[in-house]
Amino acid sequence: MAKARSRTPLPAIATLVNAQLPRYSDRVLDDKHILIRARKVIVSNWFDVRQLRVRVTHGVINVQGHIQRIMGAGAEREGDESSLHRLDADLRALPSCRGVFYELDSWIHESSGAWRRLRHKKAEPTRPLPPSVDLETDAHKIPPE
Repeated sequence: MAKARSRTPLPAIATLVNAQLPRYSDRVLDDKHILIRARKVIVSNWFDVRQLRVRVTHGVINVQGHIQRIMGAGAEREGDESSLHRLDADLRALPSCRGVFYELDSWIHESSGAWRRLRHKKAEPTRPLPPSVDLETDAHKIPPE
């Protein structure tokens, strides 16, 4: 004869702490922390953060504007390829960073990872407006003869 098994209740299933999707407020808080860390990395690489717009959306860092070093003179102040590689590596190494995109005035970050400096034409000096233009109303006045 078969021996009857006693039914023991199964243990309660433990709830997993990380089993649910993060709330929106948690993601925003993570983006804020990434933004603070990204700005610290930019400053630690001696770039002027005041001339850059740094945003973080869903863990992706966007850097826009004119990149310029805090110290140096002339072309040295614009930065060089090695310093930009180091900046990019430091930003990508931040925890929770999913990617980095750049929209810089004087540099292009290519998909191969290389940096290319843009050469801008020198802007022509602006000529002063003729005295016949009224700046307040944008109405043209006929100069008296």
